[in-house]
Amino acid sequence: MDGDLSHDLSNHPEILIGEGWPFRQDLRRMPEERRVVRGRQMKKEQTVSARLPMGLVRELELIEEVEQSDRSTTVRRLLASAVHDWKLKHYARQYGDGKVTLARAARDAGVSLWEMMDYARAWKVPAQYELKDLQRDLETISAASESKER
Repeated sequence: MDGDLSHDLSNHPEILIGEGWPFRQDLRRMPEERRVVRGRQMKKEQTVSARLPMGLVRELELIEEVEQSDRSTTVRRLLASAVHDWKLKHYARQYGDGKVTLARAARDAGVSLWEMMDYARAWKVPAQYELKDLQRDLETISAASESKER
């Protein structure tokens, strides 16, 4: 019964069972008290430990002193910032490679469309807008202006 999750999750039809984890969007829509993954209730927090070089520990101590915060809070804030930056970079690269639309990149990175546009422009990510797209947009504008004149 270890490999069969359908029994453990039979009371949770909102979770789609398949290879890997349940689909992310289904978990986001679900009330927290009903979130179950692989037969276990999801916790709001989890302890993570890591070995750090002493140079990095000294840098953390400096930040703790400046920010007037404890180690846990400092690491949590820095990690959240690093994850945010990674997601921006990753999804902007996905957009630049033509794998996702700009709107999808923004949504997956957890930022507004405007923020993703600013990021892509600042890092010179090539726009996925070709000559045929421009021609189609010009035709649409032309048709709209002609219908207004009538």
